[in-house]
Amino acid sequence: MQPNHLALEVPVPDMVIVGSFLAQLQPFASLFTARTFRTFQVLACGWVLALGRHTVTMAVRAANATQWKHIRSFHRFFSKARWGLDQLGLMLVRRIDLRVTKDLPLVVALDDTLGRRTGKTVAFASMHRDPLRSTKVRPVFSWGHLWVVLGITVRLFDKIFCLPVFFRLYRSKKVRARYKTTYRTMPELGAELVALVAKAVPHRALVVLGDGAYSNHLLVEHRPANVTVVGRSRLDAAIYAAPPPRQPGQMGRPRVRGVKLPAPGLQADAKGAPWQSLEVFVYGRTVSVNAVGLPQVLRQLCTGPVGPIQATRQRSKANPLDDLCHKRPTDPRGRSERSADSKAFKSLVAPSREPTSHRTLVHQQIGRDL
Repeated sequence: MQPNHLALEVPVPDMVIVGSFLAQLQPFASLFTARTFRTFQVLACGWVLALGRHTVTMAVRAANATQWKHIRSFHRFFSKARWGLDQLGLMLVRRIDLRVTKDLPLVVALDDTLGRRTGKTVAFASMHRDPLRSTKVRPVFSWGHLWVVLGITVRLFDKIFCLPVFFRLYRSKKVRARYKTTYRTMPELGAELVALVAKAVPHRALVVLGDGAYSNHLLVEHRPANVTVVGRSRLDAAIYAAPPPRQPGQMGRPRVRGVKLPAPGLQADAKGAPWQSLEVFVYGRTVSVNAVGLPQVLRQLCTGPVGPIQATRQRSKANPLDDLCHKRPTDPRGRSERSADSKAFKSLVAPSREPTSHRTLVHQQIGRDL
């Protein structure tokens, strides 16, 4: 790569932005060439200054860079420039890791989002269910791209933000067959992104929040040792105890699960269930919910050892919330995480307009410390 000081010889646009923001971009200079890094700075500043739609064209206009380079140069930055998205995300993860207290976990949000597009010639586009337009009775499908996004939550200015660091494009079976590539599901893509973060910060405990689509063996079974998965489960989920120890001289294939246990819903509604009141942090304030802990060993999702889990739900007929927390026995924190909603990460990205009793609830320790 060329030395970065050569970029100063090229005329630059007159951007009205504080110098402290440009200083925050300097650690990423080693990921680009000199000229490419200058283009990256202009686009980053333009996205901050843009007031309308944050497209490439609007970012270039907001940065006053139309006379500095041709607009095609900025579009080629994403298709032909010498830099990598994963390398940029890894650098951002390390920067976040330096600014979070060492004894706190990194809260990782994993979800998929639909980017609507128009036209039948958009590369890798297909029809996907639109969660914003669909209802329980009538599903609506939209044409576009479905992205699996992983973000890290940070607390700034007494608010919680989710910074996206990695993403993967989900391609349907028809698109994969058309281009003759291997089909990969959304949980498989999510597990790949979680592995990237866990490898980048092996010394840090990670708490991964995901909805029911990611609460399966693809994300739970082979997760790294420093990862805790918090996801939504069903009240009628089939759970099993740990398999009995193998006896000396026993023939046949070893058992992978023990006796079947009552479903979480039956245990929660049973007489004498250990209901307790929990204080959780949601939308800038602490609220109280009633929850019941059901420590068991999960054998429905994984075939290998998983360790104890804890299921909690809000004791409300209008909006029961059911969650499972999967933890390894060797978890460095040594205790079960408590969550009152598997969709807690959505409150970090787009606050809900629903009443407070129906809003997502974030784990008490996470909300208080981050």
